[in-house]
Amino acid sequence: MSRRHAHRWSEFESSIGGAFLVLIMLTLLAQAAARLLSINLPITEEFARYQLYTIGFIGLSAAIVGDAHIGIDLIPLFCGARGQRIVRVLTHLLMIGLLVILFWLGVQFLLNQFASKRLWFSAPIPQWIVYVCYPVGCFLGILRLIERLIADVRDLGRIDQ
Repeated sequence: MSRRHAHRWSEFESSIGGAFLVLIMLTLLAQAAARLLSINLPITEEFARYQLYTIGFIGLSAAIVGDAHIGIDLIPLFCGARGQRIVRVLTHLLMIGLLVILFWLGVQFLLNQFASKRLWFSAPIPQWIVYVCYPVGCFLGILRLIERLIADVRDLGRIDQ
């Protein structure tokens, strides 16, 4: 069951993910066209891989907004309506904890990439630019989970129907 938010930022991550999906398709089409024309475009493979990282991490928070992430339905089935709400709150708290850890690790990784001054293998572009998506995706996921957690805590206060 999807709970959409009424504010204008509710589709932000989906829009970014969709834009990167179109971009990855264009990149792969450019690679295929280049092969047909016997042109060597090594940047397309690396660029497509980095776009996939971005889609994954930005898509994380889009999945949270749309309630499309993987869930385990077995435990809540045994708990009743109030138990299901409590399990959802606990699950969101655990997910926030995991994303905080991943955010911290992403920041550390990003700082290491920045300090190393490494470039892409196929272009003179700094690698750290690509890895900004790690902490940004985790941060957006944390914000979206906090939104969900607030809604779930409000649901706990309701009388079981």
